[in-house]
Amino acid sequence: PVTSELAAILKDRLKMEGDGKSLIDMGRVIQGLSPIQPGTGRYQKVLSEVVRETGRLVGRQGLGDFALYCGWVTNPADLPQVAKVVRGIRDAHGRPALSAYGQVLTGADVKELAELFGPLDTLIVTSGRGLLALADAFKKSSGDKTLALLAPYPDTYAYGFYCWGIGADGAYASQAFSSRPLFNAFWFDGRALLAPTDKWGFKPTLSALLAAEGMADYDLTRRCEAIVSRAKQRGTDARELEKVLTEIRTTADSSGLHFDLGRLRSREVLPSRLRQWRHALVREANKLVEPPATPHASAPSGGGDQPARPGR
Repeated sequence: PVTSELAAILKDRLKMEGDGKSLIDMGRVIQGLSPIQPGTGRYQKVLSEVVRETGRLVGRQGLGDFALYCGWVTNPADLPQVAKVVRGIRDAHGRPALSAYGQVLTGADVKELAELFGPLDTLIVTSGRGLLALADAFKKSSGDKTLALLAPYPDTYAYGFYCWGIGADGAYASQAFSSRPLFNAFWFDGRALLAPTDKWGFKPTLSALLAAEGMADYDLTRRCEAIVSRAKQRGTDARELEKVLTEIRTTADSSGLHFDLGRLRSREVLPSRLRQWRHALVREANKLVEPPATPHASAPSGGGDQPARPGR
């Protein structure tokens, strides 16, 4: 019940449009199976039983969409072994998920990445350079895969334009509360999305509001991307809007994220530039939206079909 309450609070405060994907930690299972060679009949039999039972329990709890989380990849040398575990979970009819440092994957062998990405359902990466090509390589085998950014800090740029720019489907926050005692009023690390109140409830922090703003930016870029696609199908010139989207994507792909705790934002892109991008996207998108049909004389006049800024 407590978990459900917190999820409801976050969903309301952050204006989440979906429930996201729950991650079921398989760390203890993988550790327990370590004496058995992956790919053997015994290994697969035990893993299949665990995956089946996990699915039953998850269904009973009503968690909805979920993936089986296999842990972190911090060293390129571990990729072949991790790929075997991921393949085992997929062969057991599970959907494996994995976290990795962006630079570990961008510097890995192409063949090893292909063996890992093939059966992998969900990939969670930290920020870095060259992630857009990584996203393309990960999703080329199936459009149902999920790529997510692990954002250590709730940041407007990270949750918005950066997340879209690297080709991610969304972002995971590292934590909902501060790692220090909840009622320590003198500790603030910029990570907490919720803070407790003296009424035994919860209220959003400034970081949560920044995250919500970033989510609105992400939604805006997705809408503009769709407008460009429709404009091209109609043969309409969408180069100006596409130019703004390309600038956002190029900026995101050329650098990682470095959080400035004193300013509660990433250092890479100033707030003024974020505002410029928002205004440019809305301005150019409005030019491409088809004007409403001329109403009949007897019909009341209606407003134009203008793409209002999400969340504003």
